Amino acid sequence: MREPPIPDELAHLEDAEVYQQLQAAKKAVAQDLLCDPVTLARGLDPRYRLPPHLRVMANALVELERGDYDRLMVFTPSQVGKSTTVAEWFPFRWLCLHGEDRVAVTSYSDDLAMRRGKTVRRYITEYGDEYDLELLAGSSAAQDYDTTAGGGVRSVSIGSGLTGFDVNLLIVDDPHKDRAEAESARLRGLVHDWWSSVEELVPPGDDATEAAVRALLASRYNTVRPFLTLLGRSTALGAASGGRRVLAAVQKLPALSRRRVKDKPLLPREIDSKLVPPAWRRAVLNNADLPAGAVDRDAYVVCVLEQLYRALQRRDVFASPSNRWSDPRARLLDGKAWEAVREDTLAGLSLNEPVEEHLKGRVKALDAAWQLMAEPLEEAGQDAKLSFEIQPNGRLKLNVDRLGALGESASLKWLRQTTAKMLLKFDLPDLLFEVDSWTGFLDAFVHLGDGRTRMEDIKTSLVALLVSEACNIGYTPVIDADDEALTRARLVHVDQYYLRVDTIAAANAKLIEAQAKVSIVKFWGEGLLASVDGLRFVVPKRTIHAGPSPKYYHFKRGITWLNAVNDQVAGIGLMVVPGTPRDSLHILDALLNLDAGVKREMVATDNASYSDMVFGLFTMLGYNFSPRFKDLGDQRFWRAEMPGVETGGYGPLEDLARNKVNLSKVTMHWPEMLRVAGSLVTGQVRAYDLLRMFGREGRPTPLGQAFAEYGRIAKTLHLLRVVDPVDDTYRRQMNRQLTVQESRHKLARDICHGKRGQIMQAYRTGQEDQLGALGLVLNAAVLWTTRYLDAAVDRLRALPPEEREHDVLNEDVARISPLKHANLNCLGRYSFAARPPREGLRPLRDPATVHLDEDDEGTGE
Repeated sequence: MREPPIPDELAHLEDAEVYQQLQAAKKAVAQDLLCDPVTLARGLDPRYRLPPHLRVMANALVELERGDYDRLMVFTPSQVGKSTTVAEWFPFRWLCLHGEDRVAVTSYSDDLAMRRGKTVRRYITEYGDEYDLELLAGSSAAQDYDTTAGGGVRSVSIGSGLTGFDVNLLIVDDPHKDRAEAESARLRGLVHDWWSSVEELVPPGDDATEAAVRALLASRYNTVRPFLTLLGRSTALGAASGGRRVLAAVQKLPALSRRRVKDKPLLPREIDSKLVPPAWRRAVLNNADLPAGAVDRDAYVVCVLEQLYRALQRRDVFASPSNRWSDPRARLLDGKAWEAVREDTLAGLSLNEPVEEHLKGRVKALDAAWQLMAEPLEEAGQDAKLSFEIQPNGRLKLNVDRLGALGESASLKWLRQTTAKMLLKFDLPDLLFEVDSWTGFLDAFVHLGDGRTRMEDIKTSLVALLVSEACNIGYTPVIDADDEALTRARLVHVDQYYLRVDTIAAANAKLIEAQAKVSIVKFWGEGLLASVDGLRFVVPKRTIHAGPSPKYYHFKRGITWLNAVNDQVAGIGLMVVPGTPRDSLHILDALLNLDAGVKREMVATDNASYSDMVFGLFTMLGYNFSPRFKDLGDQRFWRAEMPGVETGGYGPLEDLARNKVNLSKVTMHWPEMLRVAGSLVTGQVRAYDLLRMFGREGRPTPLGQAFAEYGRIAKTLHLLRVVDPVDDTYRRQMNRQLTVQESRHKLARDICHGKRGQIMQAYRTGQEDQLGALGLVLNAAVLWTTRYLDAAVDRLRALPPEEREHDVLNEDVARISPLKHANLNCLGRYSFAARPPREGLRPLRDPATVHLDEDDEGTGE
């Protein structure tokens, strides 16, 4: 029998692309079934019957899930599908939509409740893959099981306790067995008492608070009204599929703003109610001051603007032309542009083998890591640095011993004290001139126009400007009207035409290379380990280039100076971002735009930088991402299995390795993942934009989920090294690098001492120039100290043994730091020559002819 021909629209595609499109279509159909419980049931189970009353019931359940009300009671005769719909399909649909939620199903008997729980479990097993819903490995109990997303189901009879089980959805199916029990006052009292105890265990929600906040926001309608016409008619806004509904609502805002709602109330059918989340429903749809059934126009407009902001953050809605708010999808390499660089780019990232072979290698590496940890754990016994604890909910918790401080030998204390005493007392300007005599880093500052240096004695002007910017003291302390190189006019000119982000980066590259060549640096590292962290600065100016953060800035706004430092104590790159965003959203951008040095193999960060998706992106770009987890004992470990690869047998770690990576998602999206990696490494798109788009505020896109699944392998490899039961070298290496970062930040604070450490620049360019100058001066100070420490160590080693207290050991040299700066004078020097006026007072300035100095704060704001 002849095979049917392939449809024309698929004939030109490769098999992998056909499979990918079919899987996408299958996924779309599965998502359509989630519109309500009965549609889901009918689509997945052909035996399910759909009489009209179940459609009414389904609509009510959808309204409950949407937040229209917080409880629902359903009364029907027996054997009409109520329990099947409400207590089986509805919990399954709820978990498909809210995988992290906890569901409790109760009934008058354990057997009936357990039957409902088993059915929901069967649905998860049979149909959950279509909705990224999986049972957690080891969840074998029929009445109490968990999902990999963090949710779970508990099935108990009425009267049983739910203590310790947080509930997002509680279903009571048939509280009484029959009419006789229902009419028994004693049994009704028992049910009432149980229900009261359950309500006491549930903490009061914040729905009322959320509604009050939204009502307050709605009162600001008149603030945004003048901009609605311009916003609604703007042609600069575009939308992806996930943002078209929001953009359509925004385009209708001008008409709503002109409407006289007092004469013609706005009706629910005239708005898009799907854009109104539960927190807004009371303010938009239930305003007691409006006629019954009327919509609060002001609240709806502000609600739509909030959804627009969220869509912009996710890049579901984007602006063009724009750098910050543009569509990252449009900047990904595609078509001929991708094919032109694909082979070389993937070869450079070691991603040029078929996905099956690549994943087999990752699975084998993860399996070997599990095996290598299991063996020493059994051998160490009670001496192991970690232990396991079974929690009341049945979950396994990992307890890891705290990393104790390394002791300091007498020889190390002597070496630190002696070298510190040998360092010269030095002023910051003299330090910069001396470092320039070694490296010529000031030659990198060339004119903006022709790329040359045309001014005499320009290095004096440059050093004055670097001190002015890094110390945050403005022009006044470095101006000398008697020196042409230090006049205000000269400094303003050099600042405008020579001190720029690109010239600072070029100068910094010379310092990084010089640092790597100092002999003592080889004891600190090879430059293959880096750390990235942020230093916060308050910006007391009215500017869009600063963001709020009460934790760091109190009631002011500020910026984060995200900087990368290698294990040779050299600052290798920086980025300035408004506010205090999650570091992980910007770390990749900082690492992909470094000033100089070899490619880092390991990147250490603090716990704020972690996500499975970030692990995936780092791994594909060839980095070993190594965050320091604050909650190490609560982290989830993963195992990976693949046909043709033998895995398992992890002994005492089997319970820890119960979560399974879904490699099918990686396989399905592998071509897109490669294109994303290639676009990042070639600088076509920012990692920040992609991560915001993939993450979707905690609900990742399918491509984002694929990166997360891929990243879970790298995350587990990192965790297994961190919790090694015998060897803590990896954890100490990571902590040492983060300590270097913190020490460098302390030195930065001491240098940037002027104006209370607040950055007075209102524009992004000025902020980048000033903090770039600070990073450059930091590197110069570190290089100066490193060379003198190297000379001091050489002199001590050259001394006869009887003239020194201890030998100079290599392990001690590895633990001295060039970040000690007690010998460095960053505060300047004052002149005390007596020069009083000949008579009376000095003449006042004419306010009509004299401009305010650049570093004066003024009173105009």
